[in-house]
Amino acid sequence: MSTEYLLGLMNQLSIRRRLFHSEADFQLELASLFKESGHSVRLEKSFRLNTNFIENVKFELDIELDGEIAIELKYKTKKLSINVDGEQFFLTSHSAGNLGRFDAIDDARWVRELVNSGISTNGFTIFLTNDYDYWTNDASNTMARNFNIVQERVLSDGDSLAWHPIDPSAGSAGKSRINPYAPITIHFNEMIRWHNYSNLNGVKNGNFRFFIINVNN
Repeated sequence: MSTEYLLGLMNQLSIRRRLFHSEADFQLELASLFKESGHSVRLEKSFRLNTNFIENVKFELDIELDGEIAIELKYKTKKLSINVDGEQFFLTSHSAGNLGRFDAIDDARWVRELVNSGISTNGFTIFLTNDYDYWTNDASNTMARNFNIVQERVLSDGDSLAWHPIDPSAGSAGKSRINPYAPITIHFNEMIRWHNYSNLNGVKNGNFRFFIINVNN
């Protein structure tokens, strides 16, 4: 499995479906495409992990391929109401971009933990959104400045990414995103590269883009 292979599948998927009702809808359509491509697929497979920051934690993986390849997905949307190919879509605004940035990198951290533990041989994350703030805003004026995911953001092995302030309240960051979950220590080398997914021309919030993180690098 390679990033290039997944890029090809995402391009195929964009021809079939230009947008999705929800993250679960995205997951099911991508899983169907994997099956058509000859892979065995498991969805929402649960694991218990012992990591260097928390012990015996439950993690649910979105997609497992061929019993060994881990793939985690995110679908973050901005408000959009549109009819596409005779089907009506009502996307809500997830907002909370700071948390979305954290989650994008946190997903990669967890997938890497599966690889480190020997449960998976390799792993990837796919982040799909129509919220342009993710690819245009480096979050430099926010508490999530270390978690920015703009074009060509470099993630390097050994990086320790923390909130600013380093110990935010649970109300601002969520209990699952503060100590011991943050800071996030990176154990791979990767560069964020945004790719076009679909563009509903002339429609506000109709531009969908995505990036893939390969945690094996």
